[in-house]
Amino acid sequence: MTLLPWVQHMIEQPGWRTACTAMGILILVVLAPINLLLHKRPEDIGLRPDGDAAPSASTKPVSYVVDHDWAGIDWTLRRAVRTARFWWISLGYFGGLYIWYAVQVHQTKFSARHRLQPERRGLGPGRRQPARHSRPDLARTPFRPGGA
Repeated sequence: MTLLPWVQHMIEQPGWRTACTAMGILILVVLAPINLLLHKRPEDIGLRPDGDAAPSASTKPVSYVVDHDWAGIDWTLRRAVRTARFWWISLGYFGGLYIWYAVQVHQTKFSARHRLQPERRGLGPGRRQPARHSRPDLARTPFRPGGA
């Protein structure tokens, strides 16, 4: 919530190139060090997969694995890329992100057409307020679908 208005301000004042550079630096400075703190396997911090506790000797472990052969494969990127499952998941993510960004692009145009303050456009649909106009005749101009 606080990042998007800052980015909008950066785009309006110094320009989009400066905003992109600042976001890149922010990602490198903040997110890269955080990744060094992550553990690759739950066993590294004394846990089992999915946060399960170690089973006691008297209980039989429950397995939710459907395909044991598939789960037993040591996956590499090269091996995963050769499977249909990888491409179906990739297609699903691509489609979802494509739809999300298509909505965002049109939402920006919609916000501009409805004369919303530029710093409010980055907040999302639930947090908007109409702009205050220096020209009252513009504030009363009705919205006409299709332009003009």
